[in-house]
Amino acid sequence: MSFFSDYFGRIHPLLVHFPIALIWIAALAEVRRVWRDSPFLRQSVVWLMGIGAAAAWITAASGWLLSNHEHIRADERITLEWHRWLGLATGLLAGLAWCAAMVSADSSKRQLRHCAVWGAAGLVTATAHLGALIVWGHDWFSS
Repeated sequence: MSFFSDYFGRIHPLLVHFPIALIWIAALAEVRRVWRDSPFLRQSVVWLMGIGAAAAWITAASGWLLSNHEHIRADERITLEWHRWLGLATGLLAGLAWCAAMVSADSSKRQLRHCAVWGAAGLVTATAHLGALIVWGHDWFSS
């Protein structure tokens, strides 16, 4: 491993918080738009999803590098595989949600936008949960 890939992989735990926060704030802004839409909220969702999608891709790349040279226990391998692939799916869906937010900034195709943004929030949550299981263990809450 080169210094860059080793370092970039090791900052994965720091990077994970950005896409989670950005995508969830976009989802909350989208919820607010249901009751009272505004140009500010429209642009906020577009920007938050765009930056959140980029952050998700960067975070997924660093996570793949980290997992290539970290020791993972045998009982965590399935969880890691799900976490890795859901991380990529999160980046893809967040990118699609960004496109949907740009295309349907008005209310003409709002259901597509709602589903994409809220789906990205759900997917980033599932991905984060699996990452937490890898770090803290499956019995974290039961001990």
